[in-house]
Amino acid sequence: MLRVERVSKQFDHSPTPLFSDINLSLGKGQSLAIMGASGSGKSTLLNMIAGLSTCSSGRIFLADQTISIMSEDKRDSFRAEHIGMVFQQFNLIDCLCVEDNILLPARYLGIPPRRSVDELLAALGITTLKRASIDKLSGGEQQRVAIARALIHSPSLILADEPTGNLDENTSNKVADLLFALAKETSASLLVVTHAPDVAKLADETRMIYQGSLQPI
Repeated sequence: MLRVERVSKQFDHSPTPLFSDINLSLGKGQSLAIMGASGSGKSTLLNMIAGLSTCSSGRIFLADQTISIMSEDKRDSFRAEHIGMVFQQFNLIDCLCVEDNILLPARYLGIPPRRSVDELLAALGITTLKRASIDKLSGGEQQRVAIARALIHSPSLILADEPTGNLDENTSNKVADLLFALAKETSASLLVVTHAPDVAKLADETRMIYQGSLQPI
């Protein structure tokens, strides 16, 4: 499903790589949590897997395609079709209602949604918010909308970058449980970057970026 082979990232302004020789694999329906200190490269690695940035060396494969050698335009279209993303900052559009935010990926692809909006809202416990304005929602409600948006096109891979970082502990636990449960239900692979041990423990496996390498915990 997802394979990362000997990936490194070096920035022009730094004499040493942020990380090097990163290897990981994630099968269909499996989940992996990546932890590490701030600045260790967790989000950078996630962005490279998403095709939002490029690696300095190594290769990244998803759905039998080599993301790391694609052009920027091809990465954009590939990501839109195969990857669902959940961000710490939610990245919702305030001028659109909940339903329209959720439908954005499918509309971008020009395809009918592969999941039912009503089904996702029910699974996430926000059925009554379908036509609500984003700016009227709590942080936990907004993150649930973001999860529904990530799942509407039935992606093969879900990437979540600190998905509970802006939530209180109680809301964080509920949102994390829903994210992992829905990923498992749809057989999507799930890769989560998190500082929260309670989130990481939900994953099938947890690794840590430490001193430039990815290590098991």
